[in-house]
Amino acid sequence: MPDARQAMEGMLNERDDVCWSMLFWLVLLAVTLFRIWFLYCLKLDLSPDEAYYWDWSRHLSWGYYSKPPMVAWLIWFFSSMLGHSSFAVRLPAALLGSVTIVCLYFLGRWMFNVRIGFWAAMGFLATLGSALASMIMTIDAPLLCFWSLSMAATWKAWRSSFDDNGRSIAWWLLAGFVTGLGLLSKQTMAGFTIGMILFLLLSMEGRRLLTSRFPWIWLITQALVIFPVLVWNYHHGWITFQHTAHHFKPASAGFPDFQTFFELMGSQLGIVTPVIFVLITVLSLCLLWQLVCGMLQRKSLHLQAHEHVRAYLLVFGILPLLAVFILALRQRINANWPAPFYLSSAILVSSWAMGGLDCRSAVDRLRKFFVPGIGLGLALVAAFYLLPVALNAFDLAGSRLDPTVRLRGWHELGLEAGRLLEQFPSPGKAFVVARRRQTASELAFYMPGQPEVYRWNGRKRHITSQYELWPGPVDRKGQDALMIFEDASELSEDLVSCFEQVKYMKKIVIPLGHGHERIFYAYQGVHMRHWADR
Repeated sequence: MPDARQAMEGMLNERDDVCWSMLFWLVLLAVTLFRIWFLYCLKLDLSPDEAYYWDWSRHLSWGYYSKPPMVAWLIWFFSSMLGHSSFAVRLPAALLGSVTIVCLYFLGRWMFNVRIGFWAAMGFLATLGSALASMIMTIDAPLLCFWSLSMAATWKAWRSSFDDNGRSIAWWLLAGFVTGLGLLSKQTMAGFTIGMILFLLLSMEGRRLLTSRFPWIWLITQALVIFPVLVWNYHHGWITFQHTAHHFKPASAGFPDFQTFFELMGSQLGIVTPVIFVLITVLSLCLLWQLVCGMLQRKSLHLQAHEHVRAYLLVFGILPLLAVFILALRQRINANWPAPFYLSSAILVSSWAMGGLDCRSAVDRLRKFFVPGIGLGLALVAAFYLLPVALNAFDLAGSRLDPTVRLRGWHELGLEAGRLLEQFPSPGKAFVVARRRQTASELAFYMPGQPEVYRWNGRKRHITSQYELWPGPVDRKGQDALMIFEDASELSEDLVSCFEQVKYMKKIVIPLGHGHERIFYAYQGVHMRHWADR
């Protein structure tokens, strides 16, 4: 009789798994198709960063001024197939977002069960950060994708190392490869490698594994993937590393700076959505405390077998998140910096809410808020997607209540610049100059014919963008230039001296709505005599 009952329970569990699996794939298909359709219909211009990375994609390289090359490679690939449009630029963001969701599902499934894998994916879907990363093509979309792939691959590599099934090397190679691709996406990925080494050091099994070939295969593989990027940086004075170091300069207010701390806290409450952020934070801190207390009671700084799963999720979640918040007491932190640390946290909070993991404290009473928190998150995500429609329906586009205002007016600027260029005696031989890299990249994308746009940065060799790493218009001597500035004071004497004559053309006013506008000043540089010394 017990055997029959167990068989019946097994059949019910199997049927339950099939249902949850089917539901996940249906949700994934619906979300992916919706996101692609949304991007196709979206009428908002590229953000300055998106246009900047698109301009990178026209100059393929192993490295760029501020970031590794992955974002440019992806934009180049899709633009080559679909043409140079905003849809082609943003499409990889939607597809990479779907891959991230699949990774969370499988990792939750491997660690716990299919049901928890489903809710882990839903936990990530129900955040505004997920929606934003799948709509705007910046470095965050590939980072989240390869971070989640690395979590899944390294977990399988870790588990397979003790199964003696002959597949360990394949998993460690795959883990090293996708971690390397993450390093090609954003410098933050170095934190993943540090986190994995810390996880291995926390257990006796992990420390023994460090003496084997497997982790070294993982490290060497990712090193080989990023080696060309290191070579490129070596030949360019380690410029990407210098730019990265600039992000860690302390705020002038000194330590501790509570203003920057609470700015980060507010941004995370909005991006992760309030209920999910609070549940992740409270649960993670509680489990971390229990883990540390358990080690102290055992008087042994190593994990027990049943603690591996939660330690793995905490190492890639709350530990780096705490580090970022401590850093926020010293300086201003961009709201997107902590984004990858919520991936493992989504699995952690979902497994706890669905009973796969116990906190054994008063925190367990908060489980009842998980599903309502998912519902609130999905409602906020739905409102996010409806925002462009609502702004137009209620005549709020361009107002103070319009968060998309920085995505407006660039297309009109490009068309107006194109009309001004047609007034030149030889428009086909004229070139375009801007002072700010945001203006330069938007002009490059939205002007008719998508011409090469150069950035003027003075005569001093001071590199502050990718445009200074590319050759200026040194082969344009004798040609005219259309110069577009956001401030009339940007027309410096040094730039005027580069031409025989500089003529004022017009003040360009781009209305954004409700009294807001973009203002630019256009000049004609007649017969360039020389360019800035580089």
